[in-house]
Amino acid sequence: MKRRELAVLLAVFVAVASASAGAGLARLALARYLRYDLGTSVLVASSLTSWFMVFRAVSSLVTGVIVDAWPSASRLFLPLPLALIALIVYTESLVTDPFTALVLNGLWGLLGGMVWPLAQTTTSLLARSWSNTAMSIYFAMGFLGVTLGQALYGFLPFSNAGVLRVSVLFFLVAAGFMVVAASYAPAAIRSGRERRRGKKLRETVMGETVMLLLVVAFVAGFASGLLREFLYIYLGEVYGLSRRGLASVLAVAGVASFAAGLGIGPLADRVGVSRALVLILLTGAVGGVLLASPELLAAFTGIVLMNMATRGSLPLTRNAVLLGASASLVALSNTLNNAGQVISPIIAGYLYEHTACETTPLIHLYCKGSPYLLSSALMILVVIIYAVLRRKRS
Repeated sequence: MKRRELAVLLAVFVAVASASAGAGLARLALARYLRYDLGTSVLVASSLTSWFMVFRAVSSLVTGVIVDAWPSASRLFLPLPLALIALIVYTESLVTDPFTALVLNGLWGLLGGMVWPLAQTTTSLLARSWSNTAMSIYFAMGFLGVTLGQALYGFLPFSNAGVLRVSVLFFLVAAGFMVVAASYAPAAIRSGRERRRGKKLRETVMGETVMLLLVVAFVAGFASGLLREFLYIYLGEVYGLSRRGLASVLAVAGVASFAAGLGIGPLADRVGVSRALVLILLTGAVGGVLLASPELLAAFTGIVLMNMATRGSLPLTRNAVLLGASASLVALSNTLNNAGQVISPIIAGYLYEHTACETTPLIHLYCKGSPYLLSSALMILVVIIYAVLRRKRS
């Protein structure tokens, strides 16, 4: 790899870490701002994820198609959305109407869908033969950033609105580093287009590995949607965690599951992508069952395992090399993942507010934590269907 290409990758990694720290800080503060400062329901607070992801799902797909057709557009789509996100997050700290906050969160998702699938495509295409490892580093940096942001939330001496304003700085730093990446992104996109010349997109999508990657992208997205705003409310109200306690649990769980995102690329290189994806799904399924437990220690372990699964899936399901060197397919993977994150918080918020819990552990297991059990069932279903199809083909 040339020195310039390595510098571009490093710039992307720093931008991802900084923007993720801002997101980890802002999303936690925004969820609690709506729930406790503005007095919204759990369904409204958890739907922050849905508003964010539905807009991101659309913009991801549209941006991927545009960039495949006009690679030079990537010069604009990498840095500008991050600067606009900073403005949106600052504005969210000033609003007192929950609906306005939700709309602004949707715009944040729209802008995120422009920048992140493109950053992932650029990273994997630049890395070429070691794309799995590069994508593992990419998402590990993002995971570290989110963990840092969540940890900072427990210690910053500001209100939720004040924390939102602090998070703006992280997005501005990320925008600065993405200017560097934008200078080389068009060349990377063009090289991917040359690499897949003569191969139809439909043929790529119908490949066994690509189909599994896309299905796992959706299922992992469903689980990931339960690890955002809904989880922040769930942990605070079901287990009685304070602001600092909540931030500490999230940060420690993040550090504990960090190795999954970093190690999944080399693991996939060794055992194969399909086997790595099956392992990811089984890990997430166990995590969902534990997270539904009435015991905090079990729930903590569940967070770690579900984080390992959702974060571990990302380097593979967003790897442009595995997806036929296509920005459009990376965007489709993002869109399916985002669709899962749109659906699960709405289901979770509804179930949370329309179930009454008894004090016995068994009843509790199938009460407030039922969304996590649903996620586990979905993961196991995918593993079973995949195993049956493999057996029939052999």
